[in-house]
Amino acid sequence: MQLRLGLLISGLFLFSGATALVYQVAWTRNLSLIFGASHQAISIVLAAFMAGLALGGVVLGRMADRLARPLRTYGILEAGIAAAGLLLPLLLRLVDRLYVAAALQTEGSDGALNVLRIACAFAVLLVPTFFMGGTLPVLTRYVVRQAREFGPRLAWLYGINTFGAVVGALIAGFILLPQIGVLRSQLLAVGANLVIAAAAFLLDRRVHLVGAEPAAAPEAVARDTGSRHADSRDTTPSIVAPADVWPLRLAFFGTFVSGLCALALEVMWTRGIGIAIGTTTYSFTIMLAAFLVGITLGSTLHALVPLRRVPEALQFGVVLALVGATSAMVSQLVPRLPQIAVELNARFYGGAQGIRALSTLILSFVVMLVPATLMGIAFPLAGRARARLRAQFGRSVGDTVGLNTLGGIIGPLVAGFVLIPQLGLQRGMLFICGLNLGYGLLVLSVHVATHGARRQRALRFVGAAAAVASVALGLALPRLLPAWDLHTMAAFQNNVTLGYANAEGVIDVRGQLAGTQVLYYEEGRTSTVSVSEAQQSRAVLINGKSVATDHHSDLHHEYMLGHLPTLLHPQPRTALVIGLGAGLTLGGVTAHPEVEEITLVEIEEAVVGAARVFGDLNGDAVDDARVEVVVQDGRNYLKTTRATFDVITADPIHPWAYGAAYLYTVEYYGLIRERLEPGGVMCQWMPLYELSADNLRSITASFAANFEHNLLFQTAFDAVLIGSNEPIRLDMAQLARRLQHDEVASQLSRIGLDDALSFLVELTMDDLAVRRFAEDGRLNTDDNLYLEFSSPLSIGTPDGGGNITLIDSYRTDPRGIVASWGDVVPQGTNLDALLADYMWAKRQTVAAAPHLEEAIVLRGVDTWRSVVERLRNVHERVPAYGRARVELAQALTGLGRELHALGDHASAEQTLREAIEIVPHDAYAHFALGSLYLDAGQPEQTVAHLRRALQRRARFPRGALVLGQALMRLGKLDEALIAYERA
Repeated sequence: MQLRLGLLISGLFLFSGATALVYQVAWTRNLSLIFGASHQAISIVLAAFMAGLALGGVVLGRMADRLARPLRTYGILEAGIAAAGLLLPLLLRLVDRLYVAAALQTEGSDGALNVLRIACAFAVLLVPTFFMGGTLPVLTRYVVRQAREFGPRLAWLYGINTFGAVVGALIAGFILLPQIGVLRSQLLAVGANLVIAAAAFLLDRRVHLVGAEPAAAPEAVARDTGSRHADSRDTTPSIVAPADVWPLRLAFFGTFVSGLCALALEVMWTRGIGIAIGTTTYSFTIMLAAFLVGITLGSTLHALVPLRRVPEALQFGVVLALVGATSAMVSQLVPRLPQIAVELNARFYGGAQGIRALSTLILSFVVMLVPATLMGIAFPLAGRARARLRAQFGRSVGDTVGLNTLGGIIGPLVAGFVLIPQLGLQRGMLFICGLNLGYGLLVLSVHVATHGARRQRALRFVGAAAAVASVALGLALPRLLPAWDLHTMAAFQNNVTLGYANAEGVIDVRGQLAGTQVLYYEEGRTSTVSVSEAQQSRAVLINGKSVATDHHSDLHHEYMLGHLPTLLHPQPRTALVIGLGAGLTLGGVTAHPEVEEITLVEIEEAVVGAARVFGDLNGDAVDDARVEVVVQDGRNYLKTTRATFDVITADPIHPWAYGAAYLYTVEYYGLIRERLEPGGVMCQWMPLYELSADNLRSITASFAANFEHNLLFQTAFDAVLIGSNEPIRLDMAQLARRLQHDEVASQLSRIGLDDALSFLVELTMDDLAVRRFAEDGRLNTDDNLYLEFSSPLSIGTPDGGGNITLIDSYRTDPRGIVASWGDVVPQGTNLDALLADYMWAKRQTVAAAPHLEEAIVLRGVDTWRSVVERLRNVHERVPAYGRARVELAQALTGLGRELHALGDHASAEQTLREAIEIVPHDAYAHFALGSLYLDAGQPEQTVAHLRRALQRRARFPRGALVLGQALMRLGKLDEALIAYERA
């Protein structure tokens, strides 16, 4: 009977842990949509969730020892959780209205918003989390009757509940949310809580009627022979000797340190692992589950082997010191994770395709399993220490839960707001490792001193000195271990893992990245941001994912996102830019002098520094006097401002990045529609790579559902969606004049769109075509999260070429948006034939784009010549089409560099001169020709071409380096020194 009862109670508590994780995931998502996804907002929500747990543990723990029927009380708590969960969606709607109304009154003040977020989060989450926090002390009160049973049974319950959280995380992340959405997942959890409550009531009734013994954990039943005596409830702990008081107190208070360090390390480990493996919703779920598995193993281990004869303080000190030591060891592995990740992906998946769950799990276990297992042992040890000092078992558990959870609240806040920004990721980790190590050694020192120096002051002094030394050692740990190889972490791209094998086919991430320069690196509050340069192309990386580059194919859509909506609006005065990246989209807006006020919203402040690296391409846009920089979640900014805009342009990260799919939902586009002035224009990036056709239709359908008039423009591997609630009509003569403004022409000439006709034929779909393309698309909503869970399945897939062809197949005549032609087309010109030529040229250039990318990757003279011939045919037939002209120059430059590398200097010089003749301002062509002249012993020619390259691209380290070498050969040492310093 008792074993069966123990198993039933264990099963109930397992499912209780699972529902708690489902709630946490769902409620965090719900509240992030209200308060925003900034680090501050998410931290407040998690703090409110955990504060309720802590308060419930402390308050109900104090009540637990007075309960006559704790199993019935447990059922009441589970029913209370269900009732609160059922009411929460209604409360969230009220909170949303209250928050938005109050935020509008405070005009978006950060301080006021945070106070409001705290108040609302606590008001919504306090009741259900209070009940959750009380379940462990109440059940412990039921299953524990003797002091010797306390540690194992507490550890068993804690472990089984944590394992339930593992199950809940995996079920929520892989099944419930993708299949039934957020709301139904919550309702399913409500139903599960009601079943748990009913089962608890039935068990309590049966036990009460038959007078059965309280339940025990299965292992405890097998081990504790004394537990067979139903009437021997020994709730009085053994007498504590004076020498044990302080060690036990320190062990108990150590649960605060343990909770703080555990959650702080989880935050930082997740950041480090995410750089190596990617930041999809699946990878975060797996990392969380891996951490919780460690906690489960530790608690279970303590339940099975409680070591009753070893003093609790001694055990706790050893465990916490081992947590610090092992955490420091595994933290030093973080820079090696990209290498391990690529090897695992190659072994299990043949590359980077898909969500790579097994690779993520193995990496997570490599880093987190051993320290997390030790953390799982620390909690029941702290509870045992508290129980030795207190007569009540329920109160001891409640106090331990409360103090441990309080540490868990502070840990992520310290990690995100203090340690990472001030110390960096490595030193932040090691500081926390040192805190664990130092506190563990402190507990050990005090235990040794009090037990070995009851009559000997000398030993007592030695113990005190050891305590001070242990703390000092812990704090000094960040400076004792070697610094990370930040170059690999800054340059590695986690979604491009096929290019890290050397010539022999051996994976060598560090070696393959040796030629990549790191121009910027910053560990921000929410993300690790870097700028790397390889093969004269710079890239902004956020958490190991390239989000913006100055590669020719990316320049195209990045500039278009800024210029296109601004040029489509007849008189833009105000603009909102959501997402900064390399700043090229912002630069596209600032290039237009008629725009008077520009608001930039960027969630990670560290990206601002990265954008400054691209100042030569974005016109130093972030420092433009018209630009107001708001560090905020873009979606929440839209909710909490009264401002309206003529132009809104959004360049979100790829939808499979964690949290980014909320910037592709119907509700998000509805917020944007409300913030548009009459006649306003909305612009949205849509990648055509690493997404399925269904994903593209979903994005387009969700966008078009909010705007009466839609357009789609196709670049190379990307598309740009345009939405407005009034028809978009172009005065071609006015467009031509605006295109010739100095900064506009300077930027758009880089992508060949500085003339009106080349610009016009970028249009691929009119409104009818957009709606026809999207008619079978599934709407992506805040509740169904379709894109968040479906798009990661396309990571690494070669769908880009097929998507380009698919989009192009819907191409329509662009004349539908032209109001008047003016003098753009000379009189007597056959407009039909002219536009047919331009549209043909556009199609051929789009079709050549994958081949151009292939030539860049595979190289080889024959590959480059094939691309050159394709683009030369287009240029010769329609020489005025700017995009073909620019891309032909790029292909000729690639061919010239390949010929130069093979030693064919004459052909290389001829090819590069042709590139410069076609596009005189091409910085890369001048750089390549200048480098050729340097090898040919003609430094004067080198200087001339490198100066022209640096005029066009001012921030060009390799260009400045080659210029310095040429000036050295000419004996111009002072000028050479300036060039080297510039490099």
